[in-house]
Amino acid sequence: MGEKKDLLVVDDESFNLQFIYEVLKDAYNVRLTTSGKLAIESVKIKCPDLIMLDIKMPILGGYEVCKILKSNPGTKKIPILFITGYVSESDEKKGYEAGGIGYLFKPFDSNELISIIKNILN
Repeated sequence: MGEKKDLLVVDDESFNLQFIYEVLKDAYNVRLTTSGKLAIESVKIKCPDLIMLDIKMPILGGYEVCKILKSNPGTKKIPILFITGYVSESDEKKGYEAGGIGYLFKPFDSNELISIIKNILN
C-alpha cells in the first residue's frame, strides 16, 4: 500500500475536529487547525491532498479561505470540501463559485465521511 494521503481539517469547533480525526486517522495523515488564517499558514508549510473546511468561522470564514487558496497557482488544485451544519441554496452556490467541490453536513456520519473522502481522493 502507498503512502497515506494528507488531509487538512479546518473547524473552529474542537468536537468536530476530534470526531473527524478519530474516524480518519488510521487511513490518512490528518492535520487539524481551528481557523482560516492557520489553515492558510498550514498549506504553505505542506500542501494537503484534500482540505475539509468549515464555512462559518470567526475572522476568516471558509468561503474566503477557499477563494484565497484558489487564487494561488500553488494551491488552486487542492480539492476543498466544505463542512457545515446548514447551507442554503445561495450559500451552496457561493461555495461552488469559490472553488469548493462539495459539502459534507454536520452532524457527520462516519461511514458517509469515509466514503466521501475515498471518492474525492480516488
